[in-house]
Amino acid sequence: MSSYNRVILMGNLTRDVQLKYTPSGTP
Repeated sequence: MSSYNRVILMGNLTRDVQLKYTPSGTP
């Protein structure tokens, strides 16, 4: 279960980074 949670955490981190560094009209 810990490995699964780790995968979810990594996915959320990468998604957050992508949203933060992707120019989607946000300042």
